[in-house]
Amino acid sequence: MASVIFNGKPLTPDVVVDETWFSDFAFCVSNKLWYMASKTLAEETAWKFAKEKWNRLGYN
Repeated sequence: MASVIFNGKPLTPDVVVDETWFSDFAFCVSNKLWYMASKTLAEETAWKFAKEKWNRLGYN
């Protein structure tokens, strides 16, 4: 399960799902989507950490 799509926006055939579709944590909690809420929070935290420490992170 990805942390996209769970944001209350209508999902129609013409919609393109991209990084702007990240789940809304409050929406997930209010709809008791606990797994998606925790995944969303974890991914947001990981991205925040990466952006703050990017110059210290190594990659191969």
